[in-house]
Amino acid sequence: MSRSFSQAMASLEASGSGARTAVKFTTIQNDGLVSYGSGLLYYRPAPSVGRPASLFTSPGTHITYYFDNRTGPQPFHKDYTDKIELRVYQTTGPLGPTGDWEIEFKLLSWDNVVFKVPVKEEQGFLIGTGPSIPGHTPRSPTALYVFAFPIAPAL
Repeated sequence: MSRSFSQAMASLEASGSGARTAVKFTTIQNDGLVSYGSGLLYYRPAPSVGRPASLFTSPGTHITYYFDNRTGPQPFHKDYTDKIELRVYQTTGPLGPTGDWEIEFKLLSWDNVVFKVPVKEEQGFLIGTGPSIPGHTPRSPTALYVFAFPIAPAL
């Protein structure tokens, strides 16, 4: 079942700390490399006035990240993946949250490299352009990122 990012955040806020949402995302770099990931993000309420709520992968967990350029039996092969952590948060300025969103990637399989992608909600998705996946940067300086937040399955 689908829902918009705004609907997902409203539901998480109503449920409180520790609530979770599914996340599914895809990227395409301008050199044609396609990737996707799927997993769970947990909700952390705003810690104080002026500091926004966020979504994050739980410590000790990761999101499996698939690529179409893997050698082996087929593209996106389950045995040829990377592990990442994600954090989704509103950016802040001197007066508090700006209303803009950013997603931080931490590539656990690539020496914990961190990069950030600014995103905006469009038609219920978070969509942004940003740096390509580090390591592919010489071939492709930019990528398009699209995130969906379907309802997570029950535990």
